[in-house]
Amino acid sequence: MKIKTSLIIAALLWSSCRVQTSNLQIAQQYLDSIVCCLNFPIDSFGYCIVIPDEGCSGCIKKSTFFVVDKIDSLSKHLVVFTGVKDMKVLSMTVGKKFLSRENVLIDSSDMLKDPAFSSIYPQVIEMENGKALRISTLRLP
Repeated sequence: MKIKTSLIIAALLWSSCRVQTSNLQIAQQYLDSIVCCLNFPIDSFGYCIVIPDEGCSGCIKKSTFFVVDKIDSLSKHLVVFTGVKDMKVLSMTVGKKFLSRENVLIDSSDMLKDPAFSSIYPQVIEMENGKALRISTLRLP
């Protein structure tokens, strides 16, 4: 009985690590696309905050206002808006000055719309030297 329980726990742990690895690989491909396609250096950033246009509207709105309010203290954070359907609305919401900051990008080609990675919640990719280390949901008080 103890062996069966141990095997089940080991299988669950292995499968959960495998999913995380897959998400990290997708996140790394996304980060690589930012560097390659947008010719944007990301090595100086420690985090990439990905804010989707659709999903949990309260979470997205709260995250958007958080990054707008705290952008001066987020110099090590790359902020990426993805799934943006109307640039005019986004510009009116966050301001043209905010959108022109060096650490703010618009994912106009929806590179992060991959169903294996995209979420209805804002995501944070922790990275070091342009390499994805961890992915988590942005949680605000």
